Amino acid sequence: MKIILYQSDYNGEQRAILTKCRNMKFDASRLTPYIDCFKMRLAYLAYKNGDDITRYLKDFNHDQLHEIRLGMMMKVDVSQYADTKLLAEDMYLKRISLEDKEILNKA
Repeated sequence: MKIILYQSDYNGEQRAILTKCRNMKFDASRLTPYIDCFKMRLAYLAYKNGDDITRYLKDFNHDQLHEIRLGMMMKVDVSQYADTKLLAEDMYLKRISLEDKEILNKA
């Protein structure tokens, strides 16, 4: 059974983000009203950069998603730290370590 969502199901901030997504041809079907506007914004920003974090939206908090998005931007393997059991601070440390390795490998 398909659930039909209406614009009225979203708050103003969510609708603004959905409009930006539609303008960029981003499939926002995973951005349900239950995904808060902060997570929606991160998904939108990731998409603008050519990345897709939508599979992480449900299980990760905002701070964790931010670390995943930054890792994708820096082209590191986020699967090495995309773990719901890790605090965002631990994810940050792992991401920085991976970025440093990437920089050293390119030097």
